[in-house]
Amino acid sequence: MITQTQLSAVDASGLYEMLDAAPDPIVITREDGRIARVNAEAMRRFGYSRDEVIGQPIEFLVPTLCAGKSSPMGSGTEILGRCKGGEGVLLELSLRPLKTSEGKFFVYFVHDVSMGKQAEGRHRESAELLARSNGEFDEFAYAASHDLKEPLRAVAGACQLLERRLAGRINEEEQAFIGIAVDGAKRMQDLISGLLDYSRVTTTAKVSAASDCELVFEKILASLRLKIEESGAVVTHDPLPVILADAAQITRVLMNLIGNAIKFHGESPARIHVSAIKEEFRWVFSVRDDGIGIESKYFDRIFVIFRRLHTRESYDGIGLGLTLCKKIVERHGGKMWLQSIPNKGSTFFFSLPHADCH
Repeated sequence: MITQTQLSAVDASGLYEMLDAAPDPIVITREDGRIARVNAEAMRRFGYSRDEVIGQPIEFLVPTLCAGKSSPMGSGTEILGRCKGGEGVLLELSLRPLKTSEGKFFVYFVHDVSMGKQAEGRHRESAELLARSNGEFDEFAYAASHDLKEPLRAVAGACQLLERRLAGRINEEEQAFIGIAVDGAKRMQDLISGLLDYSRVTTTAKVSAASDCELVFEKILASLRLKIEESGAVVTHDPLPVILADAAQITRVLMNLIGNAIKFHGESPARIHVSAIKEEFRWVFSVRDDGIGIESKYFDRIFVIFRRLHTRESYDGIGLGLTLCKKIVERHGGKMWLQSIPNKGSTFFFSLPHADCH
């Protein structure tokens, strides 16, 4: 951008050479508002030759402009310009008076914002399309999950009924086959239930509700009491805040993280600590344990739906918990990550915006 100091330091002929080198359109008018000079970029953008615009009033290019009305540099005014052929173009103008040896002039610095507005519109349309697509997927997942649960329940029930009726009349191998069918049907039911839960994250969240995390933590300890007692785990926490979030979903996040820490303990019972630190624009929660840990190469994989690092024989589960946690946190405008050292333990972090950031 050419500065006022640069304009004042040159005579008229030098000024014209400088203007033609400028990357943005520049139009100069005399005191009476008639165009005295346009640079090369202005001719290209408006589509006129110099002969067609010299001597014309500034309204020839910008019909709604009040000639000679100054505006501070950098505070540009958006206004509609007119190109050759009648095409409209959205412009941002800044105006400066200029005194030269040839008299007083007005310099219009012109910035075409049409492309930016079009790009902004395309970005908004893409975001709306993505949101609509995600919504349609969630609706599909919900409907498909709900409709598939009943026939699977029927399959499992039929297999169990067959096993009872044929008791004593089938050999161990045949009984094992029936057991495999029942186990497969039940596992598929669990996967479908998980998919149903996943689809509900965006449809049931009440992000604008105030949630006391101290009460959430007490509820989690009550729900996990038997697991904690059986495993000998120790679960502690720092004071936890009141946040703007869906209490049921935040309960699910913390319960899943604490439950995983109990499950994936090392040689000794798990020691788990929950805390929350207030930063400038967000709360950062952490759930720290001293369990088996995770290799860094698996950090991304553990958040992928139905992806597991361990066999079902080693640890139960369907590989959905952390995926749900991540989706819930992102639904609330936060993010989730972890630090971990194999055989030393893991710390899972998730951030949530302050109440005044919503």
